[in-house]
Amino acid sequence: LNIKIAGILLINSMLIISAATARQFANSALQVALIGSFIALLAVASGIISSYYIDIPTGATIVASLTILFIFSLYYKLIIKLFK
Repeated sequence: LNIKIAGILLINSMLIISAATARQFANSALQVALIGSFIALLAVASGIISSYYIDIPTGATIVASLTILFIFSLYYKLIIKLFK
């Protein structure tokens, strides 16, 4: 039961964080879907590779990668607003 709950939380966080990151760059729902898919693929690839080399759990590493991308997107958006 606990493994199922942890998996549900990881999947939900992956869906929500990738969409929130994509929303920083998109203007329409289609752009959110496309950019969010690309961001999710990038995070999954980097999470799997880094979890292999660092020897830590893969799911948590993928969510950490997504969180890092989200934080970078917030900083990017802030910098763009400051210099406009």
